[in-house]
Amino acid sequence: MRIEVDCERLRRNTEAVARLCARQGIELAGVTKACCGDPAVARAMLAGGAKLLAESRLPHVRRLRPFPLLQLLSQGQGLLVAAGPAGGLGPRGASR
Repeated sequence: MRIEVDCERLRRNTEAVARLCARQGIELAGVTKACCGDPAVARAMLAGGAKLLAESRLPHVRRLRPFPLLQLLSQGQGLLVAAGPAGGLGPRGASR
C-alpha cells in the first residue's frame, strides 16, 4: 500500500485546526504515527502551528531525530515523543 500526502494541504489544515484550538487555549500536537514518523509530514504540521509532535513507535521516533527538542517520555508500555521548533513548547506547555 502507498499513501501520498499533500504536505502543503496538511500545513494549511493544521494551521486551521491550530487557530481553532488557540481560541480555546489549547495547544495542538501533531501525531505522526499514521505516516511512520515521516519528517516531511512532521515539518508540515510544525509549520502549520502544531506545538509538538507525538509518536509512539521507536522506529518512527528515529526518523524524527533531525527535529530540535526531541524528548522521549515513558508512558506505560509505549513512548510519547515530543519535538517542537527551537524555543517551542513541550508536553503540558512546559517552557524549554
